[in-house]
Amino acid sequence: MVVVFLFLLFLLKTQILYLPLLSCLAFSGFTFLAITELAQLGSAAVHRTISKYTFLFFFSLPLFATLINNYYFEAYLPMEMVLLFTAGFFCCYGMVIGRENLYLTNNLYRFLFPAFIVLFGLLSLLHLIIVMREIKLILWLILVVALNDSSAYFIGKKYGKTPIALAISPNKTVAGMWGGLMLSTIVGVALLKYVYPNYNLLIQTLLTVLVVVFAIFGDLIESYLKRNSGFKDSSQLLPGHGGILDRIDGLLMATPIVLFFDNFYI
Repeated sequence: MVVVFLFLLFLLKTQILYLPLLSCLAFSGFTFLAITELAQLGSAAVHRTISKYTFLFFFSLPLFATLINNYYFEAYLPMEMVLLFTAGFFCCYGMVIGRENLYLTNNLYRFLFPAFIVLFGLLSLLHLIIVMREIKLILWLILVVALNDSSAYFIGKKYGKTPIALAISPNKTVAGMWGGLMLSTIVGVALLKYVYPNYNLLIQTLLTVLVVVFAIFGDLIESYLKRNSGFKDSSQLLPGHGGILDRIDGLLMATPIVLFFDNFYI
């Protein structure tokens, strides 16, 4: 998370974020790498009966649809339609392999639902950065999610006893969750009020709480995908820190919430 934050600060400092083509290429490449990790997890989940390149191809379609939709309106291709097409393909594929191996079909379906949540979060993050260009809101989001992760870890390590989801992520505790939620909410609301002083405090508080709660769910979903695929990390792209999905898992569920509030309330 800190790496992503510093990367955004660098782009902001060098003015790259204000160059549409360069920012589009930079963050589209970032998203594609994350989709590559997701494809690898998917292939492992079904014991390589579906190639990671097949997953990569169909998971990349919504990315291309999003870029086309945002930059070439005459070739309008709604992301939702492509997501449905991709889901339909894998459902049909699951029915075919289900005739031979019901276990693999169940694994495929158990993978797909959380995978599409992750994919939707990735595309929402891309949209927030390269289309809406809400730089202050993006930095606020990263800070709140990072603070929640850090405080939940340290509070849970000192006081935590009861795991949130033992089978998925045994190191995450109830005490850590509540501690992280309270601390990151207090700091997040204060920062949001400072950046947007004219907006309703109740709405800002609700936004911050929902961002933290959904960030926790995002972390658990990514942990589930790794457990289901037999991986400890989504990749080894960042030595000692795992892959891109490991660094931004909390952002993936929280970003659509920010987009919703940004469009209607903030």
